[in-house]
Amino acid sequence: MLAACATPQYQTTVRLIAPDDAQGRACVQGCEAQKATCQTDCQTRYQACAKELEPQVEARYAEALKAYELDLRQYAAALRQYEMQLRFEWFYSRPYRHPYWGIPGLDRIFRRPLPSR
Repeated sequence: MLAACATPQYQTTVRLIAPDDAQGRACVQGCEAQKATCQTDCQTRYQACAKELEPQVEARYAEALKAYELDLRQYAAALRQYEMQLRFEWFYSRPYRHPYWGIPGLDRIFRRPLPSR
């Protein structure tokens, strides 16, 4: 049963072996220098781009925050209105009647008119 759960696991290992001759080592050093230069240039451009975009990002974040606050206020107002509507709907769904209004003759004693719908 455990044999069914065992699956082969593979691991890839990469080893770079430096060339033996001087021409190959010079080529590798040249490539490494180009790579370092390219990475430095890329990092410099990235930082410049991020610095240029930062004010726009902050402005858009402030706009989004204001829109969120407005939407939150509108949602809270709609929720309060809905809850109020539920309360009044329950209140008006059954007309309130005085306990004695159902007994004949006692309504004349209290002289209260029945609520009109």
